[in-house]
Amino acid sequence: IFSLLLSVNSSFALEPGDLAPELSQDISGIQEFPVLGNKITYVDFWASWCAPCRISLPWLKDMQKKYEDQGLQVIAINLDKQPEEAERILEELEPHFTSILNPGGSIAKIFGLRTMPSSYIIDRSGKVVFAHRGFRESDKETIENILEDLLSKEL
Repeated sequence: IFSLLLSVNSSFALEPGDLAPELSQDISGIQEFPVLGNKITYVDFWASWCAPCRISLPWLKDMQKKYEDQGLQVIAINLDKQPEEAERILEELEPHFTSILNPGGSIAKIFGLRTMPSSYIIDRSGKVVFAHRGFRESDKETIENILEDLLSKEL
């Protein structure tokens, strides 16, 4: 029974109220993973084959530029198994946010990712305050309002 409980719990996705995982160099496989604390962090998982992701990436670029000075950091994590297409998209987009290629999906597993795209807003204390699956034009206003509210709060 104990092992069954462990397997069920490990399949749960991160939800509002959960602490964001601490991602070390060993886990993410990259040299420098951005520090989540002391900033409002928008973590977005995407792939080149994901149509809604193509809508969200330019918007994320705009959000980073608009709110960077207020403490927003956007981290876009690509999950393409072959990262060449993702690299091409990023080269065209010229994002002003942190982009991570994670073809093995180790970061997605830590977050309990279930759907593409998925995004998480993490407050300055490291707590997930918003988890969102999918992305539509109509989502932009709601998400931006959440970001503005969090960014307006003092440390």
